[in-house]
Amino acid sequence: MSSHAYQIFEKVKSNAGRPASRAAFAIGLLTLAALALRLFMLDSKSLWLDEGATAERVLSDWRSLLIVVTTTQVNEALYYVLMHPWTDVMGASEFMLRLPSAIFSAATIPLIYLLGVELYDRRVGFAAALLMTVHAVTLRYAQEARSYAMLMLLVTISALFFIRAIKRPSLANCAIYIAAGVLSVYAHLFGILLLPAEFLALFVLEARSRRRLMVSVLIFGMLAGPACVLAIAGDHGQADWIAAPTLYSYNLLAKMLLGANMMVQFDHTEAAILLLYAIAIVWAVTSAVFRRAAHSAAIVFLVLMAALPIAAAAVASIVKPLLVDRYLLECLPFVVILAAVGITEIPSRVTVYAMLAILTLCGIREDAAYYRYLQKEDWRDAVQYIAQGARPADALIIYGEEGIRPVEYYRRRLDHPENFPQVAYPAWDPLYLTGGGFATTRELQGFNEFLRTAVLEPHDRVWLMLSHDASQVTAPLLYALHQVYPIAGGRTFVGVRVLLFERTPEIYEANPDRSDSLPAPPETVERQLAAPDGSPG
Repeated sequence: MSSHAYQIFEKVKSNAGRPASRAAFAIGLLTLAALALRLFMLDSKSLWLDEGATAERVLSDWRSLLIVVTTTQVNEALYYVLMHPWTDVMGASEFMLRLPSAIFSAATIPLIYLLGVELYDRRVGFAAALLMTVHAVTLRYAQEARSYAMLMLLVTISALFFIRAIKRPSLANCAIYIAAGVLSVYAHLFGILLLPAEFLALFVLEARSRRRLMVSVLIFGMLAGPACVLAIAGDHGQADWIAAPTLYSYNLLAKMLLGANMMVQFDHTEAAILLLYAIAIVWAVTSAVFRRAAHSAAIVFLVLMAALPIAAAAVASIVKPLLVDRYLLECLPFVVILAAVGITEIPSRVTVYAMLAILTLCGIREDAAYYRYLQKEDWRDAVQYIAQGARPADALIIYGEEGIRPVEYYRRRLDHPENFPQVAYPAWDPLYLTGGGFATTRELQGFNEFLRTAVLEPHDRVWLMLSHDASQVTAPLLYALHQVYPIAGGRTFVGVRVLLFERTPEIYEANPDRSDSLPAPPETVERQLAAPDGSPG
């Protein structure tokens, strides 16, 4: 390194010695800014399918909730248990369902700072807190009634006190590390994947009392074990929807961890974010290897925490697909700190400030794109649309079956929920989401029998809500309905399609042998389904 560059580096390094009060003030401002970003338009988007499941579980009685979280839905058990009394006190509006996640996410900002300080210095801590504040994916999951924001908070607390226990192996540090780590597993089962990374880190980091930390890691594993056992025992195919990972899956995962909105069209902003994060992470690793060996152990720790859970999920997916990008959000804090290390290790002060400024501005732009464009499923407007056009004795079929959860949530919030169509949906799902249709002719006949006895005979009008479907999967359902009803109308919402089938007098009185009562050809059904309003194409 040239003498001039070294002087600049030392000058930048000296800035880390600012009084703690000034650093606390700056982090306080970042935390408030993060909270403001996460509260802004918090209830502007409809609950999506998974949030509907949250609403269903936290609004049930305690007995039903405890049965669910100890049998079929161990994952996110802690989140559901905490949300139940929250909704009892604060209500179950979209804002209140999502508010805890926004608070968890904002509370992670000062903890990211503290973890950066423990691993490196205040410059790294501040840079990591700044990047986390504007990170578009943390914003997205801070506005979602799921456990992911809680998971990131808990793994950050656990890692912080793990490092503190290595430096100062007090009983309090070890206890907080264990408690936060165990709670992270009960917030989301993938929290257990950080345990091997911490175990391996014990052999890299210079611990003052490795034996005490070994015992702490062992206790962590023992207390988290029951969640894993219950999950295995209660596995009834809940994760069968997860497809085997592909290169596209890993591409989405990389974009998520680096702060690019996965559901917004790729543009120059995302390209800049991905490029600068990649440069920063590569620079951090090479700096540790070639320039500052004293900090190489901290880099190894961050790499283990960021990469090992992904590797474990990828290996497990060979046997049973489990790799879902959002399940690995626990890695995100460590990716951000690793990038912060790389940025602050650059000798040129101008380059450091420029990279932080560009990433901040790009992050804000991605945040704005999230507010404006990103919505998974608009169940709220779909339910309102049906309620406005419903008549007495209408029936409603929901496919996939899980859609009953957000539909029921929004039905209860209608001015006159009693006027909403009667939900007639199969108790079992005869359609395969990934299998391309009915599994057997016998199942198709069984579903047609269900339609005839439960829907077609008693009702002249049937509403159909489709979500998470493909045309080759829903074609048999549409074909069966079309044997009795023509499509009378409909509308397409984000992630949800609504079709209205209405039996006309001519069809109602038709002789089954007449040609006008025969089912419409599949291509006719597909044309009608493709039309935005459900009308004949």
